[in-house]
Amino acid sequence: MYNNLKLCVLIEKMFSMYRLRNKMSFEEIRFAVPSLNRAKELGEKTLATLIHHKIPVSQVDIFVANQEQYDLYKSFYPDYNIVIGVKGMKEIRMFYLLDYYKEGQKIVSLDDDIEDVK
Repeated sequence: MYNNLKLCVLIEKMFSMYRLRNKMSFEEIRFAVPSLNRAKELGEKTLATLIHHKIPVSQVDIFVANQEQYDLYKSFYPDYNIVIGVKGMKEIRMFYLLDYYKEGQKIVSLDDDIEDVK
């Protein structure tokens, strides 16, 4: 079983190989981060990690369950794209994979508690 860090490293390696083979630009990748009731932790962990690795805010989408969560997260992260999806981790991942992003969109899906990617 992969832990979060190993999974992120695996995803990064897969995208690196894909970009080389398909001449895909880094700007085409979206970073999807579902989160619920962890606005502060999201900033301290996953968003801090993305900033450390120079991922532009414009490529990050934070997915939340409802309007209350949207308002909370928007108060913490006004510059980020925050999307109201559905409640439940499996359900919100299915929401953004099947309903939010267009077919063929390159997505890196991250948990909201990632502390580093090497």
